[in-house]
Amino acid sequence: MIKISNAQKTGELLLQCSGMEYFLSNEASTYLIAVNWYVVEGAGEALQWMEPLGATPIE
Repeated sequence: MIKISNAQKTGELLLQCSGMEYFLSNEASTYLIAVNWYVVEGAGEALQWMEPLGATPIE
């Protein structure tokens, strides 16, 4: 686990993570975004952000 205080640096880091599986959350754990080769999934507050993109919640 790494903590990144600057959101712009997070984006730069993720650009270098092609082909890797990773998880993103905040310190309060109000959301989780999971990314792997096949799917991007969200939980918590992330569901609200992903809904306009046509995402369907995982039950």
